[in-house]
Order: sequence, then C-alpha cells, then structure tokens
Amino acid sequence: APKVCDGRRRHPAPRLPSAAVDLPDAVDPAVGLATVAAALADGPFAVMLTDPDLDPPGPRITHFNKAGEAMTGYPLAELVGRSPRVFQSPATDRRELDRLRAALAGGRIYSGELVNLTRAGHEYRVRLTVTPVRHRGRTVAFLSYQTRVDDPAARQRAEARLRTVLG
Repeated sequence: APKVCDGRRRHPAPRLPSAAVDLPDAVDPAVGLATVAAALADGPFAVMLTDPDLDPPGPRITHFNKAGEAMTGYPLAELVGRSPRVFQSPATDRRELDRLRAALAGGRIYSGELVNLTRAGHEYRVRLTVTPVRHRGRTVAFLSYQTRVDDPAARQRAEARLRTVLG
C-alpha cells in the first residue's frame, strides 16, 4: 500500500475510491447525490460533496459528513454554499493545489496531501482523494474522501470504523 508520512513515521494510506462515480442514467442527479451523501453520512472518513463549478466562488459545498465536521470543527450549516478553499492554510503547497485543479478540470481523480486549517485556525495535514461524480457523461459533482495523516490515533480509529462497516 502507498505510504503517508506524518512527520514521525510512515503509515499505510487509507483505501479510497479509485474510479469516478457514475450515477445511473435513469436517476435524477439531485436524488443520486442525496443518496450518496446519506450513505456516507456516518462513515469513518471525512466526506464532502461539492458542485462541479471550479471557478471562484465555487466549487460550493453541498454535503459534509459528521467525520468531516469533527475533523474541521465546522458544522455543516456553516459550510453549505461555501468553497472548500475555506480550509486552505497559507502553508498549503500551491503546486499541489494546481495539481488538484488540473485533475478535476480534466475529469480525473486527484489524490494527495494538503495542509488545511480547522475552524479554530489550527493546521493539520490531510490525505484526500477527490473523484468526479458523473451523470450521462457530465460531471455533476465532486466527491472527496479525507483523513488526517498527522494524527495516528485518529487514523487508526477511522480505519477501525471502516473495517467494522465493511465487515
């Protein structure tokens, strides 16, 4: 498995989606996205859905699960309609942000690490995978799975919850 560095030792990266999500043609995209959000609401990793508009002020957050609220300190009510840029730290590597945008603009999956800020202004390192959600070949949203890599205990709890969920 790929390794993630937390500054002290290396950890296996969580297994995250490796393919774009394709909603069935017969499903209304809004219903499909709401179903995806509901299915992931209690998951072990922070999960966010955004609209597909990459130009500022977008993309806009439409869903954020409980694990994301716990990781960032932001309640969902404060995030809906805001851009994920709210999490960006001045320490975030600009080249990594450019790589993220290029992948999403090209309809590709992004996987990498960023330095983010909690609501209280504390920096943390996050490993994330962002994948396009498509309907009839058109990107209708982006789905992001995130986990902290600078907090081994939090990572272990998330992985234990994932093992429980997956059986």
